[in-house]
Amino acid sequence: TLGAYFFNNDLENITVNATQSLFGDKVNLSYNGGIQRDDLDNAKETQLRRFVSSFNVTYNASEKLNVTGSYSNFQSFTSIKNQFDFINEVSELDNLDTLDFQQVTQNANINANYILKDTETKKRNLNIALSYQNALNKQGGNTVENGDSNFYNGNFTYSLGYPVNNLTLNAALNLNYNAIGSEDSFVFGPILSANKHYFDKTLRATASISYNQSQNGNIKQSEVTNIRLGGSYVLKKKHNFSLNALSQFRNGTTSSRDFTVTFAYNHTFGKFKPDLKFKKKKKRKKKKVNKEKRSREKPKRGEKTIQFKYRDSVYQGTLPEVNLQLKNLQAHTHFDHIPAYKKNGLTILRNEVAKEKNTNDYRSKALNFLKELYSYEDFLAIYNQLVFDMLYELRRDMLRLDYTFEKAFVKAKLARDEYDPNKVQKPLSELNKEFETSRARLVAHRWTLPIISSYSSIEKVEQPDAFLKDFMEIEKENIFRMIDEDNPKQEVELYMITRIIDFYMRKSINYTDPNKFNLKYIEKR
Repeated sequence: TLGAYFFNNDLENITVNATQSLFGDKVNLSYNGGIQRDDLDNAKETQLRRFVSSFNVTYNASEKLNVTGSYSNFQSFTSIKNQFDFINEVSELDNLDTLDFQQVTQNANINANYILKDTETKKRNLNIALSYQNALNKQGGNTVENGDSNFYNGNFTYSLGYPVNNLTLNAALNLNYNAIGSEDSFVFGPILSANKHYFDKTLRATASISYNQSQNGNIKQSEVTNIRLGGSYVLKKKHNFSLNALSQFRNGTTSSRDFTVTFAYNHTFGKFKPDLKFKKKKKRKKKKVNKEKRSREKPKRGEKTIQFKYRDSVYQGTLPEVNLQLKNLQAHTHFDHIPAYKKNGLTILRNEVAKEKNTNDYRSKALNFLKELYSYEDFLAIYNQLVFDMLYELRRDMLRLDYTFEKAFVKAKLARDEYDPNKVQKPLSELNKEFETSRARLVAHRWTLPIISSYSSIEKVEQPDAFLKDFMEIEKENIFRMIDEDNPKQEVELYMITRIIDFYMRKSINYTDPNKFNLKYIEKR
């Protein structure tokens, strides 16, 4: 069948397409509508004439939330692969046409995707997908008995990713309700899965466990539990080895246990380049060309060429030409904001790339240079999130320490007020110093706490007030340098918290009166 189970024929669609963007490209609409007819040869006793249409809408509510929906009633063959077919199948050949219908007349679905967190170190995502299908089986223009079928599917997925560790965790809940003629069935169950990459993503390991229960009417029919383990390895981009194991447990009218192991090898062939030799043409007299034109000519015979891609840019040509491309890129004004110390290191890296003559090593070193070149830009993209996470932790600590600062102040005040020169105790000068220090800490803390608490969302950090803006501008290069030098995450967080406390303590001196404060927990004496 070459992968096609059914082909529709004797149908004609005449349609009109239209698209429109609204509200600054936040909403995108597309519509396809027209007329459908069959019996193109006038050979049938009955003919079909009907209006067909499809409608799609995409709503980009924000950088985090995206919603899409669609509806169509085209008469066409659709192969629906139910989630539970995959969950329950033992062999790849099972359930090939469990839900294949010739006449699917209506389809509707909605998908919502919300990014809970998206940083360089952690990604959290929530996805909800709902779909509805109505199928009619007709014969002679009439719906056959039990030929009206409705299918409802729901999928709820939570994903947690750690890009640095190449680890992804997923938790999903699948729901499926089918009303086929007079019969109805309900299948539901959760899935937990994990994916991990090793060795520069050449080795991929997967594991999952799933459970689903099926009901017919209100009567439980069966329970299926699957445990899957798998791995694949790519060797030199052409050889792919995979090993998968499935242990399946079925409980129902009959119970069974299956264990299946599958090993596969795939080979990707490169492009075939025949070595064809043609008669040499007579050499024409060479015309003088300027350097700019010569740079566009084909490389000389035996001269090494290279091509690789980084992000959205392709670098190609002879090694000297790519060297020039990298040099011009580094000199672009887009990278003027890179710290001075980093610029010197980048120049050293680029010079090492230029010295390399082996194309494989050249590509590796060039990609490393580009990664370092864009590292400061990548840091700025996550800087707001780093600051927000730090402020969140700091706010919790400050709320916890509020009572401690007040208690320390009251203790120091009592010690100074009850000073008795006839008793053996600290000198009065030392008691006065402890009193003034604890009072200054309490006053500064009480002034800073509501400010730190006001940064309650990432938007408040992305559009900071004057204080936070000054702090972020002063410290961004220091924080970047610590991350760039692979300082432990705990050290970076401690540095940020220490620096921002010191920053606001100094600011508080100009906005507070040391003699004006309130005691919240302890009665003033």
